Amino acid sequence: MSKSVGNVIDPQLILEKYGAEPLRLWVALEGNLERTDFRCSFERIEGSGKTISKLWNVSKFITYLRIQSSRR
Repeated sequence: MSKSVGNVIDPQLILEKYGAEPLRLWVALEGNLERTDFRCSFERIEGSGKTISKLWNVSKFITYLRIQSSRR
């Protein structure tokens, strides 16, 4: 991304549309500390959000199962 070319993505727009957690996961998975440039993809950030959502649902289901098994 380059300000002079005009292809800079405003991080505030990403945070408003997808939230902070998908952005964090995307940076953790896509970011490479050894290189300074990588491509930003809205689709991959959205995919990170879907992954977080699935993991959250699995976590809630496991908690539900543990509560149900402790009642027996």
